[in-house]
Amino acid sequence: GLLVAPDGLLTLSLDFDHQRVRFDDPVFTEAELGFAPPQAIRTVGFTPETDRYTGTVRFNSRIGERAVVEGGFLISELQQVSTFTPAQQAAGFDENAVRSYGANSSLDLRLTTNLSLNGFFKYDRREARIDRSTNLFNAANQIYPSVDDWERFFVGGELDLCCWRSGRARLGIRYEDVSRDIEYGSVGSLHVLPENALVDRDTRIVTLYGRIVARPLPRLRVDAELGYRWAPETGYAMDLDNNLYGELRTSYSVLAFERLILLSGYVRGGTGENRDFTMVSGQGLVPAGVRLPRSYDRSHLVTGITASVSPIDRLNLSVSVFHSKDDQVTSLDLSTLQRYFQEFVPVTFRREGRARFENEQTSLVLGLHARLTQRTDASLSYSFTRVEADYRDSNATLQLDLIRKAQKIRSDAHQLDFELRHRIVDGLEVLGGYRYQLYHDGSPDRVSVASVVAPFDPSTHQHSVTVGVTLTSEFFER
Repeated sequence: GLLVAPDGLLTLSLDFDHQRVRFDDPVFTEAELGFAPPQAIRTVGFTPETDRYTGTVRFNSRIGERAVVEGGFLISELQQVSTFTPAQQAAGFDENAVRSYGANSSLDLRLTTNLSLNGFFKYDRREARIDRSTNLFNAANQIYPSVDDWERFFVGGELDLCCWRSGRARLGIRYEDVSRDIEYGSVGSLHVLPENALVDRDTRIVTLYGRIVARPLPRLRVDAELGYRWAPETGYAMDLDNNLYGELRTSYSVLAFERLILLSGYVRGGTGENRDFTMVSGQGLVPAGVRLPRSYDRSHLVTGITASVSPIDRLNLSVSVFHSKDDQVTSLDLSTLQRYFQEFVPVTFRREGRARFENEQTSLVLGLHARLTQRTDASLSYSFTRVEADYRDSNATLQLDLIRKAQKIRSDAHQLDFELRHRIVDGLEVLGGYRYQLYHDGSPDRVSVASVVAPFDPSTHQHSVTVGVTLTSEFFER
């Protein structure tokens, strides 16, 4: 990285990062489950090895006494390297990368003593670089649509009013515009038609919100936001075209046993719907049969509380509890055949009631941070997360019964982290860390119909060791 401040007019930072991820895990294929060719080379478990290159430019400048401008630019590329699956090797597939661009800028302008105007602009673009000359990803073999390129413009403005001595009121608007370059299968092959794809090229979202930040008591801080999102166009069937949301954050400090205990909590929730997608029955490249509007409703609630205290000097303890619940209800729309046959034979869509998916997560996090010496710090943390999910519907067919069993999730995740940091000299720091992860799956067995393959236990554990060195400009200024 490089940091410069020419004549104090602005602060400019340049960063470059290379991340190299390598695994020593074999590729697990269906041949090891007893399947014969051509299914034998299909991959069951595979983690690709990757290289990521990222370059970042950031700037910050104060204009006069009333305005501050910040911004930046980023370019990044993530590549699959070294190891490819047997199917990729057999097809001669050798290019799989994603390139991302990003730019952003923000302005804080003080209009009067009590009123300011804040604005921001963000631009993001993602390009998928996939070798489409092989039979893995060419249009003739592509059944479902894929998003090759993705572009987003995001702008917003906010009025910030200091309306009392210890509080502020804010009123803002945001606008988001997303466009996608979607690849569909070629004419004359099995593929999902654009009319019945669950992804669209454009997304447009307008958000209006109000926010209050106040200190009603000397040790109490309250931050509340209420907003409404309206999307005249949605890109995915599970996006919300109408969404009302709210968020509340509080913090309070208590003095007990001559020690200050900091309590903080938050509540975030919302509810919304999507009525922007329609299934079209019929046959041909442009079906013109009966139209069946889809419906999708979603509500969610997240709560959390954290307590932290320093019982003795150089030691800090914290405990956090989080709980979230997500409830999704969608119309149960079935078809006489798979959608990708529609170019050649008639496909009819019908409604068979509604389906509900519920997901609950509960987490506990314990943390400890200790200053061992003036140059050495140690941290230890433990987290436990329990996930429960269920799928229910109003239809009793055998096919949907298989979906119900596959959608029942009962799992526990444990994670233990330890990290030790030591500053050798100013500007030079070394660190070492250890992480243990245990995942226990208590979900019902997924019994395969007409298959001799027995399901395997997905429970697993993993050990990770981290070693690092941090070098900053202070080292060269000594």
